[in-house]
Amino acid sequence: MKTLLVGINAKYIHTNLAIRNIAAYLNDEDISIYEATINDSLDEILEDIMSYNADIIGFSCYLWNIEDVLYIAENIKKLKSKTVIVLGGPEVSYDAEDFLNKKQYIDYIILSEGEERFGKLLKVLRGNETIDSIDGIAYRSDKNILVNPPKEYVDLNKIPFSYVDEDLEHKLVYYETSRGCIFRCAFCLSSLETDVRFANIEKVRQDFLRFAQMGVKVVKLVDRSFNCNLTRALELLEVIRELPGSTVFHCEINPELVNEDFIKALKGLEDRLQFEVGIQSTNTKTLREISRT
Repeated sequence: MKTLLVGINAKYIHTNLAIRNIAAYLNDEDISIYEATINDSLDEILEDIMSYNADIIGFSCYLWNIEDVLYIAENIKKLKSKTVIVLGGPEVSYDAEDFLNKKQYIDYIILSEGEERFGKLLKVLRGNETIDSIDGIAYRSDKNILVNPPKEYVDLNKIPFSYVDEDLEHKLVYYETSRGCIFRCAFCLSSLETDVRFANIEKVRQDFLRFAQMGVKVVKLVDRSFNCNLTRALELLEVIRELPGSTVFHCEINPELVNEDFIKALKGLEDRLQFEVGIQSTNTKTLREISRT
């Protein structure tokens, strides 16, 4: 069954890590990926997607693209009703039942991580597995909507390097060395993932080296907190120091976890790092109220 994974990015220079990871993880020749931006004509995107003549179309859903995704998905169903529409991503993972109730053109919603679950769903659609065996998926059964809560996490070390045969010199590349967050901020979806998981340093070293060799200008790490584990953060800084070229790594850090060792390790890396610092409030009462402490 021909499968298309769609990422509608905020800008042309952006890349969608999620659809690349799923495609690389599953290594299925029937899977293609397609990217557009929210600035493109929706009808032109729709026309492009329909040209793939895919049986299954999966969309990566975020705050900035959800309305575009819903418009396109609804019209795909009007044009080719037998197309299976699958949504995933943070904008739909935590309100899946409501989406399925209101949007009859959505067939399945993947909850949380998609690499393993999307692969299992493909087996279901090919008749090789039963859907009740999949954790982390929402779907319809007769007139009911069923939600199988996510139970398992993907081993990050098993996700291959997913930027293959691409010209990335003028692209902003996304990458993750970890998933999950140590904080429980009341306003943030990341707080719902209670476990922090790490890819091993050697895998990250090899992937960083490939980015450098490909001439990537900026790699944006989507780790929720680059310095949540100080020992590992220091190791990553040394990995970056050893890299050839001038690739810059953009990291999100938590200022309350910065110490003297971290600051010392930054010496000589001034041109290789960008930091995004999450300061929710300087008011201690507010921090307690939002469970930031």
